[in-house]
Amino acid sequence: MAVAAASVATPVARAGEPADDAVGARAIARAGAVVVAVDDPTALAVNPAGLARRSAIRATVDLGLRDLDIHYAPAADDAAAVDTRGPPRAAPSAGVAFGVGDGLVAAIAYVETADYDATTDEPVDALYAAAGGADVIATRYPHRYAGTALAAERRGLFAGAAIRATSWLAVGAAAEVARSRVRERKTVWAGFAGVFPPGTPARDLALSAEAAAWTWSVAAGAVAVPDAVPIEAAVAVRYTATGRLDGSAVVRSPQPSPEPRVIAGDSAAHIDLASTATGTAGLRWIGDRASIEVDAGVRRPLSADPPAWSFDLQVQDQAATAPVAFTGASSALSARTVWSARTAVDVALVDDFLWLRAGYGFRTGAAVPDRIAPTYADLASHTVSAGAEAYWRDMSLSVGFARSMSSSRAVTSARVADNPVGGGTFAVGSGRYDRTVDVFAIAVEVAWDDAPADDLFVPPGAD
Repeated sequence: MAVAAASVATPVARAGEPADDAVGARAIARAGAVVVAVDDPTALAVNPAGLARRSAIRATVDLGLRDLDIHYAPAADDAAAVDTRGPPRAAPSAGVAFGVGDGLVAAIAYVETADYDATTDEPVDALYAAAGGADVIATRYPHRYAGTALAAERRGLFAGAAIRATSWLAVGAAAEVARSRVRERKTVWAGFAGVFPPGTPARDLALSAEAAAWTWSVAAGAVAVPDAVPIEAAVAVRYTATGRLDGSAVVRSPQPSPEPRVIAGDSAAHIDLASTATGTAGLRWIGDRASIEVDAGVRRPLSADPPAWSFDLQVQDQAATAPVAFTGASSALSARTVWSARTAVDVALVDDFLWLRAGYGFRTGAAVPDRIAPTYADLASHTVSAGAEAYWRDMSLSVGFARSMSSSRAVTSARVADNPVGGGTFAVGSGRYDRTVDVFAIAVEVAWDDAPADDLFVPPGAD
């Protein structure tokens, strides 16, 4: 019986969305190094050609849990450090693949390729009215102007196919339709720099916005396995189109005083996220009881413009002045070209029953360095991982754990506080950041018939 060697791993960041290194238990256990070895239905999300490795009817269900921790120490000596910890997020995927004759294998899969939730403490309204509350807000919540919450998700349905072009070459293609959504909260400063000290809490307004849209992507790939050498090679490319997400925005005053005043507190809103192009290539050495894969990849946003919110709100500095149109605000998201290198080893501990695997990966930061924020400090990271996979008849059970760690980085921020009344602004987000992400996943795969003896690229040690 042919068995799976690896699962999906693809950088999650698409079109400015936050990034993870891998999706799926097998990929997590291998630090994302699977562009050569991937063969289950979710190959559609990383290298569709991998589907041609097996023609048996098979279904995969995968569930991952992701825990993010960002630590921010503000540059100001009197400001308290901030920890960003959203709730653990589940990232499920599921798919079915099946042979349709003449070396052609088709598949459909549901994959959540972005599921990000970062939340920091933010001041409650009662604190603005409390005696000494302004000092507490300034000291404990210096991050509020850069953002207090950011959530992003991309839930996609993939369909595609792969064909064995020759005895040693498979090619494939896939398309995705996805629902992308972004939500943010932050504080804006409605004051005049010559009248109020910059950042005076008495001029704070609370802003929240969300937007969503149907988006799409297309991908193609190839896997080559020459008969003469124990080396496999693969390449995959993807284009992800995103563009404009539409939704709504709300601004309100937490102040006990009537100034600053919100005149029009809600409106339609949108945010533009850049489309991206991704390329990945890899080599895998195959031994009798082990394999080693090395991958490299690049993801490039196709626009240099930072994402920003647009809306149609109105605020008033004081009763004696005319209302001012509040038409936009910056986003905590940012995107730049990301490079990655990953490697993984699989070892057969018990033939035809138990495999152990481990991996290492390095990825450059996805966030623009001088626009890093407490809710989106996506720094360069090192990932270490481990996992196991057990087989019994036509079933396999996989588990994987990975930790991504970023070195502490000092940031001089170019990000500024949004000011709806145009009274001047100031830099926010300067300080020192570090970040860790822990991911655990479990997957089950079931096959309904034995794969033919001529199936391509059977893993080492498999029957």
